[in-house]
This record gives sequence, C-alpha cells and structure tokens, in this order.
Amino acid sequence: MDLKNTLAELSALPGVSGGESDVANYLASRLSDCDISTDRLGNLTALRRCGRENAPLLMVEAHIDEVGFIITSVTDGGFLKFAPVGSPDFRTLPDSEVLVLSDPPLPGVVSCLPPHLQDQSAMNKYAKTDSMAIDVGLSPETAKKAVKPGTYAISKPRHTLELINGRIGSKALDNRLSAAVIVDAAERVGDDLNCDLLLSFCVQEEVGCRGAGATAFANRPDAAVVLDVTFASGIDGGNGCFEMGKGVTVCLGPYTDRHLSQSLIAACERAGVAWSPEVYGSSTGTDATPIQVSASGVPVAVLSTPIRYMHSPCEVVDPSDIESASAALAEFIKSYGRD
Repeated sequence: MDLKNTLAELSALPGVSGGESDVANYLASRLSDCDISTDRLGNLTALRRCGRENAPLLMVEAHIDEVGFIITSVTDGGFLKFAPVGSPDFRTLPDSEVLVLSDPPLPGVVSCLPPHLQDQSAMNKYAKTDSMAIDVGLSPETAKKAVKPGTYAISKPRHTLELINGRIGSKALDNRLSAAVIVDAAERVGDDLNCDLLLSFCVQEEVGCRGAGATAFANRPDAAVVLDVTFASGIDGGNGCFEMGKGVTVCLGPYTDRHLSQSLIAACERAGVAWSPEVYGSSTGTDATPIQVSASGVPVAVLSTPIRYMHSPCEVVDPSDIESASAALAEFIKSYGRD
C-alpha cells in the first residue's frame, strides 16, 4: 500500500466533528474485505475474524473528525459569521483560506482588518472569532441564499505539501494519519490473526471524545489500542514534546493498562521501531478515556505519532514515523491472542 498517498487522500476529505461521513465512506471502501457497519452516531467499524472459536476481540481505534468551523449567520454585507468546532489554532485564522461546505462548496477567506487600519493595541492581540468572518466573494443576497446557518467549513484542502527533507504537511493529519496507519497495518497483517480484529474509526473526538465510548460499549472488546498524534518539538525545542523522525510514543499512566502498554512496547522492539514513553498523570486526552470505562471496563494502550503545528491548516509529520507506527501496530496485532 502507498501509505503516503492514502494519507493525502484521507486528509483532503472534509470531516468536521459531526460531519465525518465522507471519511467513513472512504475507509469502508478501503476495507471492503471486512464486515463493515456504521452506528447511529456515524462510527465505522470493520470486523475481521480469525476463525478461532472464542477468540479475544481486539479493538484498534482512531478518531476521524477534524477541527473546523460552523456558520452561525450571514451578515447584511454578505460575510459569513462562524464559530469554531473543536479548538482550531485561532492564531492562524486571519486571511487563511477555507472551504465552505455548502452545495456546491464555496472557497472563502477569513476576513480581518489590514494592519494599516488597526491601532497598535489591536495588532498586539490575537483576533477572536467573533471579530472575524468568512468572505466568499458573493453579494449579500446571493450569500444568504447559498449558505445557511449550520453549514460546516474547513481549512482549504491542499495537495500534500512536501518539504525538502521529505516531511509532509496537510490539514487534518490529526487524526487521518492514524486512520491511514490502521488501514496499512491491517494490510500488513492480512489473515495472520490470533484474535478477532475490530478496526474502529470514531467520530466527534475533537468535541469531547464522544464517539469511541459508544463503539466500545456496543462491541465489548477484550482490549483496545488507540492511535492518535502527539506534539513534536518545534522552533523552541518543545518542552515535553518529541523529536520527529525518532519513532512513536507509548502512553503510560493511570488511564492506560500497564500490561497492555508493555506488550505494545515489546511489539515496537520486535519490529525494530524506536519508541519514547509519554507519561500522563491523568487522562491522555484521547479516545482511550471513554473506551477504558466503557461497560465493565476495557484495558487500553495508546500509540501516538508526533506532528508539528497541531490544529493548524498545515500540520507536519515525518513519513518515517508513520511507517514506524504501522510496523509497530502490525506486530502488536499479530502477537495479540497468541498462546
């Protein structure tokens, strides 16, 4: 599988929290050899059975929604007022390009005053969303007909940006990256299973980890591995962040199962994948939290890939780390349930 191409296709799709159907449909088409189902919230599961009687059920999960915007009103001047969905980086919004998901979709730009028309005190502050709007270039009358309140908008999809050193940038790497890793790892594993494998792609993580608990409750897995992204060190070194190109992280703390996490670390080492401990004293801030306390409880481990510029229009990742995540996950899946 061309992992980079899969990631490019996934990250380009619109999938604001509560509107992830395009992403789910794409993943269903890529996993057509599995037993596919979608629940009432929009969570997608792809079940692959190993054929063993009473085999344990392993859930491998990634959220598929992205941060974005929702149109709240259209002004008399034809500008689209909006609210954030999730927590986009507000510092990147002024003058950024967006796509309004009307029918048909409309390109737009987040409007703001030029520096010439602002005083120094305004220039020294980050603009708030209530002072911004989206300009789609239409007359007021046409804009009000074309775009209704409740319409979603996303950062403009782009062809994947490739930097000189091979690192790639795109919107929505959080968390389409992990969805691509799961598809790739499932292909690597094939039918080499000692467990029943539930590939889970869950909705609404960015607005409170709302989808994953429902999937875990409905399917009652014996264990779960959650895939997400974490913070890569950047221009200031990044205290508590992780160096790109140095593999994956494994979360350790009270919200993850120590035995399962050690098994994931062992899988990293067998696969020759570098890993770093990511230690949390409480919640990991991922879908692991609702999965862990679903039904009578689920042992959970978390495997993460470092990215830069999280929740911005152009997040950046090192492809070698994506490959590492897929190799480690495939090794873990193959070993889980082995007597």
